[in-house]
Amino acid sequence: MDCSTTITKEHWLSKNIIEQLYGDGLPPLVSGVPWLKGVERPIGANSLAAPVLCERHNSGLSPLDAAAGGTFAALWDFQQAQQDPHRMHVNDFAIVSGPHLERFLLKMLWGGCAAGSFGGGGAPVPDIRSDADHVRLLEALYSGGELPDGWGMFSQAHPVDPHGPQHSVGINTLSGPDGTAWGLSVDVGAVRVSFALGVPGRGSIHRPGAIILDALGTASEKVLAIAWPSDGHSTVTYTYGGQAS
Repeated sequence: MDCSTTITKEHWLSKNIIEQLYGDGLPPLVSGVPWLKGVERPIGANSLAAPVLCERHNSGLSPLDAAAGGTFAALWDFQQAQQDPHRMHVNDFAIVSGPHLERFLLKMLWGGCAAGSFGGGGAPVPDIRSDADHVRLLEALYSGGELPDGWGMFSQAHPVDPHGPQHSVGINTLSGPDGTAWGLSVDVGAVRVSFALGVPGRGSIHRPGAIILDALGTASEKVLAIAWPSDGHSTVTYTYGGQAS
């Protein structure tokens, strides 16, 4: 893999996303990672990194971190706008590279496992799907190579809690029969995106073309367009005061 000799710390959840979660200058509250053993505590960005990549490969993932940071910022902003009738009378639009966002989710899944930050009951998930072609996954992560058919990024409709936290991140890994991580779901406030090393069941939208946020009683929309190199991608809509569709 042409590694450099210096090992650097990698943020499996990008540093720019963690820093966006700071409230009143205070680090975000973190819970659920195995090494916290059931405790919730504030942890700064510099402490949420692990020495899992060399300097060359760490820097090679920077464009993915930038794409994810812009995506998360737009989704949080759009959800805040959903609660403001004045802002919901204006259409808003943002665009992100679908391949970059998909590769970021793969990076998050693999990096979180390597850092020992995914798991339950105090036990970390040991690795990603054991029977997957890891060389092919590395090519997908670093070079934009093709994943197996039907694998990759998904979005799922799910109920929207109007009283839920808008400026938060929730991450859940999805384990396979071999006990390793086969995917993860990421809740950016109420909006859920997922990544799967496999083909999920019905109800999941593979590589959505847009995530649309609107509100009952308004005609405007906040649209996160997700650009892919091919046509024919479905959209998912999150309605404030209703459900995703």
